[in-house]
Amino acid sequence: MIKIREHEVRNFPQEFLLGEYENLTELIAGSVFDPSKPSEKYKFKSVVEKWCEVFVFCGLPEEVLEDLELDEFKASITQFNGKDPDGYDVEKEIEVLGKKYKAFEDEFKISVRKWEKLQYFVNKKGSKFLGEILAICFEDESLTTAEHKADAHIKNKAAIFRKNVNAGIVIPYLGFVVQRLYKQNQIVSEAMKEAEQENETEFKIVD
Repeated sequence: MIKIREHEVRNFPQEFLLGEYENLTELIAGSVFDPSKPSEKYKFKSVVEKWCEVFVFCGLPEEVLEDLELDEFKASITQFNGKDPDGYDVEKEIEVLGKKYKAFEDEFKISVRKWEKLQYFVNKKGSKFLGEILAICFEDESLTTAEHKADAHIKNKAAIFRKNVNAGIVIPYLGFVVQRLYKQNQIVSEAMKEAEQENETEFKIVD
């Protein structure tokens, strides 16, 4: 939480529900008009407009922006983007609406089948995939493996998590998943290139 003109403005993930935080990240990631590329689509006419919307979304009254000077506005953006000094622990179990969900037993790990689902939903959902990340990682132990993997079940659980889970829970998982998916894509790409090269060598016609 930061203060702008004595008004409290939320900025850390733990101060939002998961669905709220998804909306915030979408705002922050919104494209700004670039005069060098006038034909490209954009969400905001300027950086100032974007951050005005971010601050209002996070709790700043609109009338404060009418009186805020540019230097103070810039300082508020810098403060807003500061790191949470408390950090975020990896939670292995959460309780939502009276039901317990577990991500792992003793050691944090994600199976290949879960990576398959994670990659699908991250690629499909654009900037709003935090609910699906938690829905895939955290399982209701009373259900079967087949039920866990069903897309409909994942979507339904993600919707429940968005309305009831603190966004701070997803931060360690988000960092791990995004980093690993990036590395995985690199590994797969390199492996495919090596396979193509081997095939070219194997089937090369020698005069």
